[in-house]
Amino acid sequence: MGDSKGTNHGTLGVDATAAADDPAWAASADPVCPPPTGDLALSAASCQDDADASSGYQIEVELEMLNLTGDVSGFAAFVDYDMGVLTYRGDLSSYATNDFTLHITPIGQGDDGRLELDGSVGFNDPPTNVDALLATLVFDVLVGCDPATPAITFETGGAFPSELSLDGDPIATTLTDPGAYTLDDTPPVFDAFAGITQAADASATDDCDGSPVIVCTPASGSFFATGITTVTCTATDACGNQSMTTFDVTVTATNTFDVEVELASVTMPVTRCIRFMADDCTSVDVSLSISGAGYVGTSIFTLTGGDTDDDGDINDVTLLLFQFGNTAAAGGCPWDGTTRDADFSNNGAVGSEDYTFLLASWLTTSTCACTLPSTTDNRFLPNRKRVETPIEMAVDFHPDGWIDAKDVEVFEKRNGLGHELSKRMRR
Repeated sequence: MGDSKGTNHGTLGVDATAAADDPAWAASADPVCPPPTGDLALSAASCQDDADASSGYQIEVELEMLNLTGDVSGFAAFVDYDMGVLTYRGDLSSYATNDFTLHITPIGQGDDGRLELDGSVGFNDPPTNVDALLATLVFDVLVGCDPATPAITFETGGAFPSELSLDGDPIATTLTDPGAYTLDDTPPVFDAFAGITQAADASATDDCDGSPVIVCTPASGSFFATGITTVTCTATDACGNQSMTTFDVTVTATNTFDVEVELASVTMPVTRCIRFMADDCTSVDVSLSISGAGYVGTSIFTLTGGDTDDDGDINDVTLLLFQFGNTAAAGGCPWDGTTRDADFSNNGAVGSEDYTFLLASWLTTSTCACTLPSTTDNRFLPNRKRVETPIEMAVDFHPDGWIDAKDVEVFEKRNGLGHELSKRMRR
């Protein structure tokens, strides 16, 4: 069983090189077949997530036999632990099921703060040379987050060393104590927050891990469509503890803007109108009033789409009828200063979604008239307009020389769009 009482062949910390320097080893050493060596190792997972569901906090330490260079038939191990930090749980500890089937006693506590373990192959059974788990030791421990050297090690000194053996003879054995570990079975906690109206990164805190990993679906930075989208986030700390939260992201169809405008100092007029362009596509007219030495906006304004000639009103049906079913015009905007386009959805083609968009904005106007509507453009008036241009000739579907509700009704019927716009034009 590796009982080396009276010898120093397997003393604590002796490695294969040191053993070769021993005269007793040197006398029998075979340069062709050197004596076997191996390791006894105590190991603890770097993250300890409570080894048992009972009250209190437990850690688990494994005793292993590793790196064998030859046959082994038994082992003895003496383990010290700090009783001020750890309490041994014999009801949760056990020997492993392996080739070492014989034990002098169950894992025993020889005296305060020391455990005695042993094992050997059965009678007439062959030795082994395979790495193996020898025992699992469980201790109650105070909870703490800071990584620290575990308060459990192989015994140093003493009458009997920890060692591997072959047929009762000690084998040069290297002893390895556990590395540092973290005690943590508490999942991260998400910072409290309600639903948001813009995309934002979720955040979480953990009692041990300062930076838990957060994964959200949809991911942070994703494009959120108009409306309400539920986001699910999972936080995982370094020990694998997890928690989950959900929140709603609401995207409205409007944007707010906050800008500074500098105008030349004047006393008249008392109001001015200024036009803001958003992404070179849509525009909004804002009325500014004098306030002291500066100007302030008199109300909140909403950008209205559908104005293809930038004249301040939404009634540009002729262009929609002409471009329907075709790809968008160059420029990518209903009005970019030069080119008109009825692709209000900006998806690359003019279709039913643009008809619906124009219908929703029909006959709306800007909040102030910065410029007079052009008298020479091709815009379609709410009731009827005489055919004068090639575009108007192309969409005179009810050929009578006029563009009116009858032409829109024919267009709607051909494209299965209903008749809501033609009805509004007759009012």
